[in-house]
Amino acid sequence: MKLFKPLKFHAPAILAVTLILIVSLFSSFAFAQQYNWGTENEDAIEKYNIVSRERSDMIDTGITSNLEPGKITGIDSLAEVEFAPGVTGRMYWGRGALINFMRMDPGSEIPQEIISAERIMIMVKGSVEQLVNGKFEKMVCTDIAPMYYFGTGMISNKDCLYLEKGAENAVKAGPRGAEYIEVYSPVRLDYIEKTGMSVPGNINTGNFDAVPNFPPNTIFNYYDIQLTEIAPGAWSRLINGKCAQLSFTVCESNTNFPIHNHPEEQIMIVLRGSCEVRVMDTPRAKKSLDIVYYPTNMVHCTNNGARGCEALDVFWPVRPDYQEKRRAQLEKYHSIIPRGVKPVLVADGKKTTAANSSKKPGIQFTEGPVWMDGTLYFSSMFFDIPAGTWKSDERKSDLVAMKPDGTYKYILQGIQTNGLMAKGNGNLVACDMNGHRVIEVSPDGKVVNTLASIMKSGVRLDGPNDLVIDARGGIYFTDPQFIFTPTKRPWKTVNYIKPDSFETICVIENEGNMEYNLPNGILLS
Repeated sequence: MKLFKPLKFHAPAILAVTLILIVSLFSSFAFAQQYNWGTENEDAIEKYNIVSRERSDMIDTGITSNLEPGKITGIDSLAEVEFAPGVTGRMYWGRGALINFMRMDPGSEIPQEIISAERIMIMVKGSVEQLVNGKFEKMVCTDIAPMYYFGTGMISNKDCLYLEKGAENAVKAGPRGAEYIEVYSPVRLDYIEKTGMSVPGNINTGNFDAVPNFPPNTIFNYYDIQLTEIAPGAWSRLINGKCAQLSFTVCESNTNFPIHNHPEEQIMIVLRGSCEVRVMDTPRAKKSLDIVYYPTNMVHCTNNGARGCEALDVFWPVRPDYQEKRRAQLEKYHSIIPRGVKPVLVADGKKTTAANSSKKPGIQFTEGPVWMDGTLYFSSMFFDIPAGTWKSDERKSDLVAMKPDGTYKYILQGIQTNGLMAKGNGNLVACDMNGHRVIEVSPDGKVVNTLASIMKSGVRLDGPNDLVIDARGGIYFTDPQFIFTPTKRPWKTVNYIKPDSFETICVIENEGNMEYNLPNGILLS
């Protein structure tokens, strides 16, 4: 009796697959030899016992990058190219993807065109009218009012768009102008020609057909993209079309990507912070807006700086391992937040008032939410936002208790609380910013205890911001000095209230500490 049916092999099919693999390997080898790094790379693979991941669809497109493999290039060293009156960009590319940092003057326009490659666009500043499905739609990068303490704006919305190859495209800059990043794959030859570089006659664009993770011709918000953990201490917002993949990665301080390689080419630019990259066996420092190009299978690793690093990696073709990581991360997310569920407005503080007051607006700048015994407690903080100073006023601030139906009342008025947490005895612990203290508050709003107001050194607290309680009942809290008192302690700090003696000590200060600058939110693992 036969248990297995013999397999029948088709000789021409085997030959075709073999030829594809040979051509793929040969083109990668030839590309490496062209830049004289192939031998060094092979030595690094052997030295570090790297097991290379393979894919059979890699091709030699015939395009030559404007970046030297493994070398650091500052974006300011790239020529600024004019695309239309008032429209300029700085471009870099590999064999399969082109990245363009575009800048548009107010009112400038990019004429209507049919794009020869898929296009992924991310707003960085200002606004545009973008042609989508035959009509112009607004795309913005929205700043909240300038932050007095940070000196910069806080971004609440960053519009993105994916257009397929062959789509109509046209852009009109808004009244403040616009900046955005766009990625094309395959590489746009007309864009390369604008830099003065010649374009080869025979181009092979390949046949890549990954599943885009966002629908074409639909504007979406960058901040709606769930973060995916791609390595310990590294989280990424991933956007991919059929050919190229964008990985906006945030790396924690002093973390690293172990030495590795991959069959997809990678072009990395540091957007914020710094890192040291090791290319094969050579370390190279990178700072903001530095670019490095890793061709197929080039060995590399990254050591992130003391303040962490944010970067944009563009991969060509799409990395299947990153797609799988994203799928797994989304499964975890949707085990808590079901698919299709959207936030529901429970109460609009501009339109509603508290049950025990007629004050409008009823709710202002909200902070420190905590759920306890069927009630949501949070801080409603007044800041002079229209004046642009963000100056606070505890007389116009409240501690709020809200029921699930959205009705609410003030349980403590005339006090600017911020971070809150349930204490475990039925009370709340609250940061009283302008009162320079950490307090214990009953559910009906009585201040039953002052837990901290003076450091062990005898110095008064500045403005406690957020807190977390440990298993022993001790309290960690941050003090970023978000207050307008002219005299403050020398450093912004993280402090600890001991559970036995209520003695308050400093556990981290930012003087000479490069890991952080402005302590705000705080959690325990």
